[in-house]
Amino acid sequence: MEETFRAPGAGLRLAPLALLLLVAVSLHVSALRAPFVGDDFAMLDEVGFRPLPGAVLAPDPTGDAFRPVGRQLHFWLIGHLCGASPVAAHVANLALFLTVLALLAWIAVRLVGPYAAILTVALAGMSYALEVPVLSASGAQYLIALAAALASIVSYANGARQIAAVALFLALLSNEAMVLAPLVAVVASRRPRELFRNSLRQAWPLLAAIGGWLVLWLGALLRHDLSLDDSGPFRWGAVPATFSHLLPVALGLEWKRGAGPALHIGWFGIGTMVVATAAVAWASARRRQGRTNTSSRVERRGPRGIFVGLLWAVGGTLPVILVIPTWSAHQYLFGLCGVWLLLGAWAARQPRWVGPTLVALAGLCSQNTLGLESVATAKDPWIPQSHVNRYSLMQEMQPVAHFAAELKRVRPRLPSGSTLFFSGVPHFWEVGGGRLVRWAYRDSTLRAYDLTVFSLDRTKGTPCTTSPPPSCVTWRWARFASGAAARRTKR
Repeated sequence: MEETFRAPGAGLRLAPLALLLLVAVSLHVSALRAPFVGDDFAMLDEVGFRPLPGAVLAPDPTGDAFRPVGRQLHFWLIGHLCGASPVAAHVANLALFLTVLALLAWIAVRLVGPYAAILTVALAGMSYALEVPVLSASGAQYLIALAAALASIVSYANGARQIAAVALFLALLSNEAMVLAPLVAVVASRRPRELFRNSLRQAWPLLAAIGGWLVLWLGALLRHDLSLDDSGPFRWGAVPATFSHLLPVALGLEWKRGAGPALHIGWFGIGTMVVATAAVAWASARRRQGRTNTSSRVERRGPRGIFVGLLWAVGGTLPVILVIPTWSAHQYLFGLCGVWLLLGAWAARQPRWVGPTLVALAGLCSQNTLGLESVATAKDPWIPQSHVNRYSLMQEMQPVAHFAAELKRVRPRLPSGSTLFFSGVPHFWEVGGGRLVRWAYRDSTLRAYDLTVFSLDRTKGTPCTTSPPPSCVTWRWARFASGAAARRTKR
């Protein structure tokens, strides 16, 4: 084990790594201004007003997965400890993002050497695939799962098998795509000439964690707490389609079908990539100037790391086959870690200009992809564009934030138990369940409906408020008339 996972030494240059982490954070710091949107309100509404046991044991609010840690527990903590603040949710996402990069560096430096670890972290930190998990509060489920899976690999390699099992269990309860993480942990920490069956026998705590998760998952399925309808029937054509996207996503390549690749990158993206490339070049120059015979063997012991990276990439990508008709880049994250490790190990064995060039090209492509002003809508496994991306999130976030602010401006307070009726509002406004309204006023007793379903039964015993349609140009709201609809009905 010591020959595969080594304690970090002076070879890992902390200054270039710190600079890369700073650049990575700068790419996502604007997420701190992002509001809640879509599924965020469903999570907050279902678990935010419950005690902790009831929140964790409650059925998944969206009904499409069993992820009580990544969804229910996370949003319960955001709601009860952070006042359901979107800023706090995105601070947590940024912290998880940095944790993922740190754990990935910890693994890479032991498998492929310090310089290859710098390259691996650079490719991961600059990738557009992490944009959606950081920008969306609900994206925390992917970051929690990835961080826990990486922590499981690190713990297992350092002999803490029980801790590794707990981390894996939490990862699976956040996102089931981490189910093959034990395979990576076993192969990465396997001693030379050790029989594979002996390695598997030692991994029984990880297998027990998978078994425990599977029992809970099947229980949720039998209780009809989740549905597998969105997965659809398995088709063998999904396999090549899934793996066809892996390398382009790792290198930051997406484009709109029919239009082909085009330039969408801004000056900020170019500037950050220049700094990231300079950090990698700095690490490369220091490595070359300070090389000894011993460090040369460490840097060039790539075959083992390349094998682990290849296995990681394949195993981490297999679960994506089930959702490939509506694929998005962030669903590849666990498999991408293997690809980045593979690319880092390969580039570290090439002439010193290869590493900085690879990071520059991949980073520029990722920033260019973030500038796409379109999103895939058709269920097609071969479409070269994500079905959820930064553009689609921003299209929802901007009007939601404005509507919530206008609602609080027009009616700063509402009596407990009020019923609101809206008309003419866009599709994103959660009128039927009143989720956005309950979050805005932090009141679980509020109800909201569309004005077309108005009835006295829905207003009996509660204050009633109506809103005329807002202007489509200025998003202006007319003054609410308390009880007006009820009075008109009586006449």
